[in-house]
Amino acid sequence: MRVVLLTRGDLYPTNHGAAVKIVRTAEALARAGAPTCIVTDDRDHYLRFVEDRRDTVPYPPRFRAAEEWPPLPRLGQLAETLCARLGYPKEEIFLYRPQFDPSWWARAAAVGRLERADVFQAEFPGYGVPGLLAARLLGLRGRRPRTVVVQHNVEWDRLADSDTTCAACARSSRRCWAPPTTSWPAAPTTAVAWSPRDWTRAGSP
Repeated sequence: MRVVLLTRGDLYPTNHGAAVKIVRTAEALARAGAPTCIVTDDRDHYLRFVEDRRDTVPYPPRFRAAEEWPPLPRLGQLAETLCARLGYPKEEIFLYRPQFDPSWWARAAAVGRLERADVFQAEFPGYGVPGLLAARLLGLRGRRPRTVVVQHNVEWDRLADSDTTCAACARSSRRCWAPPTTSWPAAPTTAVAWSPRDWTRAGSP
């Protein structure tokens, strides 16, 4: 199995919870025999973990040059504006911009193709769209990779608490990504939470 993690770029130094979780996930998967890559907002490189080694891999020159196509930076700025208008919290817009940013879609697809990805793992709900689009694109020419979404802090419920348009987006996204109810009894689930409120919302007693 080959995994591509899609996530935020502030991973090093690993001095906050999300960075620790993401980097340790990649390291553990690689040690278990699943080569794992991490794609971030870095337009120059992505990370590759194989066994106990971590490499910084440059994007192919042609792809890197394509990222400088003039409309792409403007579309990235438009993605931020759209997130703000939908009501995503200002301090978290960077986590939701990728779902509207074509540059992100392209990086996910490029690494998925280069690394022959079997799974795209979005490390926050906002990275799910690039993973899904990349999987569908790659599936046009062969086996379609799977796409999974990880919530670190019950993000959908936190957004649904807001009195903005993004509350409706959160509800729609949750319906889209949630597995069928019938699958839960057959699959053991582990929830890790820092507060009783999040523990309850994660579905644990």
